[in-house]
Amino acid sequence: MKPVLLTAALGGHTVRTTCLSLLAALAATTLAAPAVAGPADAPLPLIGGEETRHVFTVPGVIQSSGLATTFVCTLLEKTDGASWGVEIFRGGGGGLVQNDVSMDNGTRVVGAGDTNAVSTAAIAAVDPGDIITGLGSSRANTSARIVSTSSKIACSAVVLDPLGDPPSVAWELPVIKRTRQKGD
Repeated sequence: MKPVLLTAALGGHTVRTTCLSLLAALAATTLAAPAVAGPADAPLPLIGGEETRHVFTVPGVIQSSGLATTFVCTLLEKTDGASWGVEIFRGGGGGLVQNDVSMDNGTRVVGAGDTNAVSTAAIAAVDPGDIITGLGSSRANTSARIVSTSSKIACSAVVLDPLGDPPSVAWELPVIKRTRQKGD
């Protein structure tokens, strides 16, 4: 299919523009608004005034009256301590971060070789570590980004029954290195 040519006379000059060019210009001006950032491209926060790096992405985070998500990380550094945090992103393509780790909401300081946790709610069976506030009573199908001042960190994530001791239900979530899942 050939593009349709439009011709107009302007001051003795003939200007030819294709409909395709018009559509491209229209799309460029209307679609120039910035996209909502998600775990892969939201600006990285500071923790304790230090720059962080995006270490892991965790899909499938849940926070409800019957389920909570806990993130457990171990620092693999031999000598220095580090800080790490969990940012929860709104589900459904909304993208926005739901907690501010730069204000110590979902962050931990960990010593060399130590392990600690960040959770979306209080958990009866284990130490929940730092509890992320401001999530509301129900968040499902969201994602999280684990950020750290060190890249030498190993993490896991589990959804579980926060009231049971032991939990009546629990399952492990995938922890993806930054934005690359195995097989990519």
